Amino acid sequence: KGQSAKTIDEEKREISCPECDRRLRVPVSYSGSVGCPDCATKFKVEAERPEPAPVEEASDVESIESAPDAKKSDGKIEIGCPDCSQSLRIPSSYEGSVRCPACKKIFKASEGFAQID
Repeated sequence: KGQSAKTIDEEKREISCPECDRRLRVPVSYSGSVGCPDCATKFKVEAERPEPAPVEEASDVESIESAPDAKKSDGKIEIGCPDCSQSLRIPSSYEGSVRCPACKKIFKASEGFAQID
């Protein structure tokens, strides 16, 4: 008793850091950037299965700075940080909070301004 029914949401998988081979545990539904605590290498991971519910944290927010030719057909939209105008790609259905990777400002996805090509 007293345990939440979040065991499926918390299911994790092991991945290896491509630089130092440290084993890292990430949620199976997580897609995005991972930072190795040993060597500080950052690399991208893809979800093993899609997450059905919105995420509390904006863990699948990614900076498009490194992907200027990103396609819109992946179900994501581009928004801009209201403080620094950094472009972010988030799922089009996401309505939670977002943390800008550039200036660390936390804002609601609906407060960001739409990026238009």
